[in-house]
Amino acid sequence: MLWLILRKLKSQDRDVRKEAIAELAKSRDPRAFDAIVLSLKDEDWDVRKRAVEALGEIGEVHVVEPLLEALKDEDSRVQETAIKALANFLDERAVEPLVAVVKQSNGSSARTLAAESLGKIRDTRAVEPLIAAFRDASDVRDAAVEALSRIGRAAVEPLIAALKHHNWEVRENAVKALGRIRDARVVEPLIAALKDKDESVRRAAIEPMGKIRDARAVKPLIELMERGDTMEAVMAASALCDIGQAAVAPLVIAMKASSFKGRQGAAKALRMMGWQPTNGDQRAWYLVGLGEFDQAVALGSVVIPPLTATVNDGDREAVRRAAGALAELHDPRAACLLIDRLNRKGETEIGGFPGSRLEYTPDAEYLIKHLLILLKANAVSIAEDDLNAIANLGEVRIVLANECGNYDTQAVDCSHLRQLARQELLRRERGEPAPSPAAKPTTILVKCECGAQMDVDAKYAGRSGKCRMCGRIVVVPAQ
Repeated sequence: MLWLILRKLKSQDRDVRKEAIAELAKSRDPRAFDAIVLSLKDEDWDVRKRAVEALGEIGEVHVVEPLLEALKDEDSRVQETAIKALANFLDERAVEPLVAVVKQSNGSSARTLAAESLGKIRDTRAVEPLIAAFRDASDVRDAAVEALSRIGRAAVEPLIAALKHHNWEVRENAVKALGRIRDARVVEPLIAALKDKDESVRRAAIEPMGKIRDARAVKPLIELMERGDTMEAVMAASALCDIGQAAVAPLVIAMKASSFKGRQGAAKALRMMGWQPTNGDQRAWYLVGLGEFDQAVALGSVVIPPLTATVNDGDREAVRRAAGALAELHDPRAACLLIDRLNRKGETEIGGFPGSRLEYTPDAEYLIKHLLILLKANAVSIAEDDLNAIANLGEVRIVLANECGNYDTQAVDCSHLRQLARQELLRRERGEPAPSPAAKPTTILVKCECGAQMDVDAKYAGRSGKCRMCGRIVVVPAQ
């Protein structure tokens, strides 16, 4: 009956030819194999594809050579089928033909499958072609990264060299591949990639740092928290948390870093690690870094340095809250900080029309409110230069919508602020005695979240202890 099946292969109907190939795949006759191989030259791509499938179904080593020939087919769908069939053999003879598919196939699926197969074979001849595929479509790039990570140590040096490529996609995917290879040589190049000019490369370098857990990465990750964007800061904090104990001491130091973002990132990373401050100074920087200003104020004057730093370089919301905290502390050193902020003018463009830039004072109302609190509570301790600056404070304006729905600026009333400052200056000029401060209480009322209330000796102001009812840690407010 074989002659009848072979006759079907000459039919003009492609479905008949495909049916004949399926029957030949089940035959044990050697002539059947030869007939299937001849069908790889059929004019119809679908018939050629069915012939490749039939060779895969036979599943014996002697089908490898014709499958390799099928990789040269002009149709990417036939190539894909051949690659899938060859995956069962992982024959080193397939390396060069698979490399040719990665380089030349017009179908991205075929290129992706070829890259995956090269990763399974793990032959070093595939390294450079796979690195070249980093500029291909995303699926091909991902497959190339995974394949190179499977090849492993033999791919390390070429991947390190690729980190100097002018194309950012090549550098990004080289970093991804290196991050999956467990080799001591990858650490320094990945750390260097944290300073790459492209954000995608930097972010790709952050992720493996937490898995490698090398202490050499701690300092560069902290630096990246200071200078990077919000996403990079979050990723760096997570990586530092994964590194663990080796990152704690550097992060504690970084809580006093010059950058607001750096201090904020360090505090958040420490919180993720479950770290707790060991003294008042650490607690002050930690709470301010986390934005817990209400708790920070309860520590007293020890919180002045982190609040001062936040007023100087924080974002708008942080500056507003830090100014309020300084005013609540009644510390005279807060005056010059608030005045300096009031004297900084900003500009905003309203509507995008020529002449629509309006000069105003950012957060003016908040700053004036806090200065008033400070003057009323502790004017006698404010430096004379600061009082003069308040007494001679210039016009302060904010941006508001007018009755017509357009934007304009409006002056904020600072007369009461100037009056209080002048009164204190006049008192000093006349040599009059300072008003007696209100007597400080000998005990302070402490309230816990559980509802408990305790009278605590005032000498414990700013310190923390356990609630007698629930055991929670509570902070005794500053007087």
